[in-house]
Amino acid sequence: MAVIVRLFTAASVIALGGFAATSSMLACSSTSTTVTEGDDDDDDDDDSTTKDAGGGGAKDDAGSTKEPPNTAVCDAYAAAGNSQDTRRQITIAETANGFLMTIDGVNDYALALLKADDRCQLAGGEQPIGQKTLDANEKEIDVKLSPSHLFDFDGAKVSSKTVMFVQSDPAGAPGTPCTMVIATEGTRTGGDAGAGCNPVGTYALDKAVYTVSK
Repeated sequence: MAVIVRLFTAASVIALGGFAATSSMLACSSTSTTVTEGDDDDDDDDDSTTKDAGGGGAKDDAGSTKEPPNTAVCDAYAAAGNSQDTRRQITIAETANGFLMTIDGVNDYALALLKADDRCQLAGGEQPIGQKTLDANEKEIDVKLSPSHLFDFDGAKVSSKTVMFVQSDPAGAPGTPCTMVIATEGTRTGGDAGAGCNPVGTYALDKAVYTVSK
């Protein structure tokens, strides 16, 4: 199995998924109140409770609130991506050094091949991409997007999955870190799959779907 050194550049990640970089990220906030003394007015024997104004807080015996991770930055990125109906065409060619992918007729990106007995895949990661965006408090921050990619070929079909880890720089900004998954499928429109593992060809990709890992 080949070792992946690098896959796409920053521009290709944006182009492939229809990923719209935006500095107008949505802010998310929650309000919770913790009461640790006095009668909590419930039916149990303890006098410690947590009240969440949004109804989502979890109570423990210490009276603290266990909040879900704040993924506001990824939520906004995903909303921007899902609002688009961008459909891409990719062409994959074999070279002396591996594979080359062209997106919409422009921009060439190197690919590395992973071959297993029952799988035909192109996969890899790339160096973090620096961008500016807004954190959960609507403050401008620097973030690094670290994508890893997987293309899975099955005859005339291809599925694509990009896992994007988002971290503020420096770390600790509200709404980070978080992880997005960008997925799409496509169909070969040019070239012949032939026998065995042959990803070479042209593929029309469907609209990408963005989800946020919670």
